[in-house]
Amino acid sequence: MQDINKSKGDVVIFGGDHHNGLGLARILGKNGFNVYSVVVNPYKRSWLKYSKYIKKTDVFTSYREGLAFILKKYKTTKKEIVLIPYSDGAALELDNSLDDVKDYFWVPSIGGKAGQIAYYMSKQNQYNFALTHNLKMAKSFTLNFDSGDEKLAEVPFPCILKPILSAEGDKRDIVICNNDTEYEKALSVLKGKNYKRILVQEFINYDYEIDAFGCICHKEPFFNIVPTKTIRSFPPKKGTNSFSEIITDEYIIDKCKLVAKALRDIDFYGLYDIELFVRGDEIWLNEINFRNSGDVYMAIKQGFYYPLVWVNDVINLPNDSTLTHPVHKTYAMTELADIRNVFNGSVSLLNWIRDFRKVDDFAVMFKGDMKPFFYKLLIGFKNRFLGKVDSSAN
Repeated sequence: MQDINKSKGDVVIFGGDHHNGLGLARILGKNGFNVYSVVVNPYKRSWLKYSKYIKKTDVFTSYREGLAFILKKYKTTKKEIVLIPYSDGAALELDNSLDDVKDYFWVPSIGGKAGQIAYYMSKQNQYNFALTHNLKMAKSFTLNFDSGDEKLAEVPFPCILKPILSAEGDKRDIVICNNDTEYEKALSVLKGKNYKRILVQEFINYDYEIDAFGCICHKEPFFNIVPTKTIRSFPPKKGTNSFSEIITDEYIIDKCKLVAKALRDIDFYGLYDIELFVRGDEIWLNEINFRNSGDVYMAIKQGFYYPLVWVNDVINLPNDSTLTHPVHKTYAMTELADIRNVFNGSVSLLNWIRDFRKVDDFAVMFKGDMKPFFYKLLIGFKNRFLGKVDSSAN
């Protein structure tokens, strides 16, 4: 997996204004691909354009507009371009429009059928998937507000309420209920936010969380997986992992591989992001995202480029069939998010600096491609000073 100078082909990445796309572009760009980004952001701007690994960035306010642009701008009759979604909204839009796209682009899918990824995006369907493949997952129920039956007979307490699809809601709306009173209050709040349905799920009291991400291929090695242990998140509650450690424990890796193999069983082909809980020796599946992970940057330093493995598989270039997961225990940090844990008092500045110094991979800082970092830093200070909220600063 060495850097090369000659272009190997074109890749269009499709998603939000997020470091997920930046990490994807850096891996593919530094390994010889021309990368073009189509970003969806209500502010109609993107900091991804500052990366030297992105040839061109176009920004739209909706995924439908973004996909229409891709079909107009990049469609070829020879099916030469790889199209990769890196947000839930992009994955959903692409899957629902698969019949309009698959003859012109190489794209992720389940069995080449439109609507299948959208089907498995449902957390209720993921629960059924887990049962079918003998994977542990918290007991789950779907509650449709339109049905009028807001009190499920089998509600387990404590329980957790969350959107059925990640693309349908906000992670900040996830709530834990310990009794009927809290449950009824939470339902009222969620209805007030115009939710039509939610997932009611048994709450698992876990020791730590794993984020395992990678790709499913048609040829050997058939799948790549990067299992990581979440050390810190931001926000500390209901947040996203911001400081993590790559797992090299073979027992954990083998358990994570079971999920990847189950994805192969349903004929998924593409990049994935899986959340799991660890409690003692038990590992519980929490969620599957059928798109590239925001943690894509976490094994770059040790040369583990799973998006490259998938793109090579798509366009029939060779891969190392013996390499399925990272072999070194390293640390990774979403630095501009994790530093906020210092500001809110969750971690001391001294401890944060100690953690920072042992990090191998950062989400935004990257040797030879620092413009995105400086822009994010500048806009962050500007918004903090002016008291503004801007997606470009997140």
